[in-house]
Amino acid sequence: MELEHTAGEVARRTKGEQRSQAVHLVAGAVLGAALLSFIVQNATTVELSWLFFSFSAPLWILIVAVVAASLGLGKIGGFFFQRSRSKSRDRSH
Repeated sequence: MELEHTAGEVARRTKGEQRSQAVHLVAGAVLGAALLSFIVQNATTVELSWLFFSFSAPLWILIVAVVAASLGLGKIGGFFFQRSRSKSRDRSH
């Protein structure tokens, strides 16, 4: 059984993977610092009244909850939109 890769190819790939890992670590550190800054700047407690619900929470939690809900609703809407498009394509053929 022959080896598929030479030692040089493995060494080069490993260096590339090390660079990629370093880039991911730096990007993670930058995003972590940005997130920490966001939380500190939006730590004030605000009151939210919607329909018959009323509660207070830190502003950053409310912002994150709204973003998460928006992303979730977008995914659900995209799923149903894609599903209806595929059904209409199936009917036309």
